[in-house]
Amino acid sequence: MGIMKIRHAVIGWATMEIGKRVIKRKMAQLQPWRRPKRGGKGRLGAAVAGFTVVAGGAWLVRRLTGGGDDSSE
Repeated sequence: MGIMKIRHAVIGWATMEIGKRVIKRKMAQLQPWRRPKRGGKGRLGAAVAGFTVVAGGAWLVRRLTGGGDDSSE
C-alpha cells in the first residue's frame, strides 16, 4: 500500500507545481490595474492559485479513484 501513497504524493506535488506556474502566467497577463501590488507579494494571486490547485487536485483524485459513482449498476 506504500507505493499508492507515494504515487498520490507525487501527483499532488506535480499538480501544485504546474498549477502555480499556470496561475503566475495568467496573473502576469492581466491588465495593470488588476496586478498585485509589489509590497503585498501577490497574496490574492497566491490564494487564487492555492484554491485552484486544491480544487484541481481533488477533481483529479476523485476521477482517478472512481469517485464512488454507482451509475454503472
